[in-house]
Amino acid sequence: MILLLKKIFKKILSKKLLSVFLKDQVFIFVYHDISNEKNPVVSDIHNTSIDNFRNHIEFISSNFKVISLDCLETDEVLVKGPYAIITFDDGLQSIIDNGMPILSEKKIPFTLFLNENAIKNNYLWNIEMIEHIEDPDFLIDFYKNYISIDISLEQFLSNPLKYAVSESNINYLCGRKKMISTKYNFIDVETVEILKQNPMIFLGDHSKNHLNLKLAEEKNLDFSEFLDSKNYFNNEFQLDLKHFAIPFGKKEHYNDAVLEELYKKGYEYIYTTNPVGYKMKKHENNYKLIPRIGLTNQSIQDIIFMLNRTIVKTIDI
Repeated sequence: MILLLKKIFKKILSKKLLSVFLKDQVFIFVYHDISNEKNPVVSDIHNTSIDNFRNHIEFISSNFKVISLDCLETDEVLVKGPYAIITFDDGLQSIIDNGMPILSEKKIPFTLFLNENAIKNNYLWNIEMIEHIEDPDFLIDFYKNYISIDISLEQFLSNPLKYAVSESNINYLCGRKKMISTKYNFIDVETVEILKQNPMIFLGDHSKNHLNLKLAEEKNLDFSEFLDSKNYFNNEFQLDLKHFAIPFGKKEHYNDAVLEELYKKGYEYIYTTNPVGYKMKKHENNYKLIPRIGLTNQSIQDIIFMLNRTIVKTIDI
């Protein structure tokens, strides 16, 4: 009976966007890779096909006032929404090649959260892991060299990305280089220099190596190694970035100590991937913890459900 009611409830919430109940909220969407559905740059885990992305943007721009991320820096409460913000994590070149033309056509601003190591070395360990998530030789090698706790190979192979994120030897991952040929490329230094001049593009920080910051804190590791990207963006590009997207972004990937360290570094706007809307309001301090909704190849009905569901379901961020 409960299962039947849930199905009915989902069907109702998937039919039409209930905008009247969302007008005081900002929904921040996060994508990763925009590429050909039959040949994704990374894998189906992160990919949004070009056609689906175009459909998503058409839906979002038709139902929301799309604003730039820096609009959140105002103390004014946004009214007469709902509002939407488009963001991308990790800085894959496919965003520029395939996503940017669609957004530019509609004059939609967007934000790129970038990683220092991706820009400098064209490499992030998590993207390499995702790309080779079904390659047993790669996974076995990773297990032997980087998993730091006593779990069996069978356990690791049952959910390699989960264990890689939560149980890897972080010090080793910091020094890991691209081990095998890959088909993806990240935005490089020259491209960042061009992008920072574009008034429709806002840049944010996504850390140096895309590590699990909570794991680093629990192991009492030196955070300067993991959060030095702020100095990199300042020195290399003269960008004093105040917006930081937590790598992976779920509640299990950060804690109060991590947030405090980020605040000390000078970040004022911290982003998670907990899928709810954000109500503009004055905060008791200068720091804001802001949720985002991750999208890949969801149908428009799926997105409508995700948005309407926030009306009746509260998720503690």
